[in-house]
Amino acid sequence: SMHTAGTALFILKHFEEPFEVLKQSMLIGGDVDSLAAITVGIAAGKHGLESFPEFLLKGLNEREYIEKAGEMLEEYYTQQK
Repeated sequence: SMHTAGTALFILKHFEEPFEVLKQSMLIGGDVDSLAAITVGIAAGKHGLESFPEFLLKGLNEREYIEKAGEMLEEYYTQQK
């Protein structure tokens, strides 16, 4: 919804560090699963998965697939410049 999008923009504007983005997304309340998915996805895209604590990534399903997809996406966009 529009509230989720606006809240995501607020969090991303006021918090830079990816783990802090996740914490704020959970603490703000409301539709926290959608909010966290949006904000963490953007933060991970900007800073990379390595910017998150390892304990969050350890149990990540299909981590290798996600990392490979991110690398392919980065390669595609750098070739477009």
